[in-house]
Amino acid sequence: MTMTSASALNSSSLPTRLPGMNARVAWLRPAGTKPQYRLNYLVERFARAGMDVWIVNGTELPLEQMLCFDLILLESFDAAKKELQPALYRIRLGSRAPLVLLTDERTIEWRIQALRAGADAILSMTTSADVILARCQALLRRWAPDLEVLG
Repeated sequence: MTMTSASALNSSSLPTRLPGMNARVAWLRPAGTKPQYRLNYLVERFARAGMDVWIVNGTELPLEQMLCFDLILLESFDAAKKELQPALYRIRLGSRAPLVLLTDERTIEWRIQALRAGADAILSMTTSADVILARCQALLRRWAPDLEVLG
């Protein structure tokens, strides 16, 4: 399992994609967000499914490094709603990898805006870890069929 902060990310920590490598997941969290108990559990579940996870502050990941990831998870909570659309556009400038939004927002209008801005899936943080993992695996199977993602 790989958990790294943005300050530890560099070109040598994100190697060129080789056949048989684990899927690389960037988990972008709002600045100042404290880890939730579910975070570690989800990271462990992803690791058991053959995915390496980097936990980063969403504003600290350079665009060129976004290209190194096979899947991007973006957390969005009440405090970060105003920055969501610009954040999604910024991510899409640096990557076409599947983008899953983890949120506590439930309004239809907000979800439609997020999908139009570039999210591929929107899941509630209260969604079962197994469902979150299965959805991410499905997106990865379509995005990079050569990845060995268990499940």
